[in-house]
Amino acid sequence: RKFVNLAAGSALFALAGYPAFGKGADAVSLIDTPEKRQEYTRRLLKKLCNDIGPRPSGSKGFAKGAEIIRKEMKLSLPQVHFDPYKFEKWELNEEAEFIVGGQRIEAIPAAGGIGTSLEGIHGVLQKSKNGFSLIDPLTKDIRANITVGSFGKGTTRSALRRDQAPLPSFSIGKQDVPLLENAERDKVPAWTKFVVRYTPDAEGFNIVGRLPGKQKKEILILAHADTVYNTPGGNDNTASVIVMLMLAHAAAARANNHSITFVATGNEEFGMLGANNYA
Repeated sequence: RKFVNLAAGSALFALAGYPAFGKGADAVSLIDTPEKRQEYTRRLLKKLCNDIGPRPSGSKGFAKGAEIIRKEMKLSLPQVHFDPYKFEKWELNEEAEFIVGGQRIEAIPAAGGIGTSLEGIHGVLQKSKNGFSLIDPLTKDIRANITVGSFGKGTTRSALRRDQAPLPSFSIGKQDVPLLENAERDKVPAWTKFVVRYTPDAEGFNIVGRLPGKQKKEILILAHADTVYNTPGGNDNTASVIVMLMLAHAAAARANNHSITFVATGNEEFGMLGANNYA
């Protein structure tokens, strides 16, 4: 909110002294006052986050969001297209289960990580550096890793299976730590189950808009359009996508020496695959 309100004095939106060009002359009127930028931000946050919700790459939600972003780019940019690529898609088969001593606790599996077997994993809890481990009571082998969210509820994090030890991993909320500490002390049995599915060669894509300048030298501006699987992603990274769109509308209304390319990327949550593909 502070950025949107103060941006009237920022060089990012300083259009004075530049003639208006083509579609940009109309699009810049959407964002040429602090009040309009605030309304533009609210409108797109509602469309992308409230109305659609989570938008992981490869999902119907991502496709819907990408179409909204494409239409916004076309308001001011003369060249807009989708940039396709292939990736290994990760998704949960069903909601995760985590039961300690008969009590169900919220569990948020790490996006991209491996899952459990269909039977789940039984064990007891043991404190670890990052939270807890679910261990075999006889062999003491670690069977799953449990991290603790920083803000109350469990927090989704990315755990690419190619970069991690072959152990299921999930997050719990801070409010559940005392319960798990008591369970560890009393050696209460615990069980978790979350089955995941990998789809090779899934379709991913970026949304690319380009504003040709007087030179071939290019300025590249990126913000990622995908979210993790259980959040609408207002902060990660939809708000930045909206700022990028406002920059596109402002830039299109002026003469630019450099060509400027705006890319709403996919698969940032899985190793920045969209950005790497475009590069």
